[in-house]
Amino acid sequence: FDLNVPPDTLQGNGITIAIIDSGVSSSDNLNVVQALDFTGEGLPDDFGHGTIVAEIINSNELGHEGVASGAQLISLKVLGSTGRGKASNAARAIDWAIENGVNILVIPGGGDISNCGNDILSEAAKRAVEKGLLVIAAAGDLATEGVTSPGCADDILSVGSTTPLFANYPDVTAPHTAQIIGTSVSTAYVAGIAALLWGAKPDASAENIQEAIL
Repeated sequence: FDLNVPPDTLQGNGITIAIIDSGVSSSDNLNVVQALDFTGEGLPDDFGHGTIVAEIINSNELGHEGVASGAQLISLKVLGSTGRGKASNAARAIDWAIENGVNILVIPGGGDISNCGNDILSEAAKRAVEKGLLVIAAAGDLATEGVTSPGCADDILSVGSTTPLFANYPDVTAPHTAQIIGTSVSTAYVAGIAALLWGAKPDASAENIQEAIL
């Protein structure tokens, strides 16, 4: 994977990233081009998690730039004000992303690991991979229990944190912020890196980008 472009041109331009989370609060510093609510609670991010993920990926605020400030974000709200949601709603959101030309699907939360790989969330994520999306999912913060759904599924890029507390054998690890730790924040960084690579190599496939990250 040769990246023969000036580093200062890497911004993720032309790449669309869908965030499956608690929504994204409106901000002039984020390039959110579309938002949908699958919870029935309305679009605002009453939990705050999705907004943090979006800021890490995409903020263009001076001094607090996100990893890929040129990427376009789509907020797909599946978590409510308590930070919890239904796997069926997340699966609906994933299917929407498949049908609407998304490049990268970010799933910062994790589901039940008891039937991991065959549960509704994993099956939806695998459908997205089959349709050419790059699916990046948090490995989960319960290190002793293993990687959570859908990161445990085949061909999903699972992301852990460089903090030893969360060493649950994901595909890759990435840092977190000083204020917030956990694998969801690490997932946001990897999603931003994927957008930079794909924006520089728009003819690459999702598989190419995943292999480059690995």
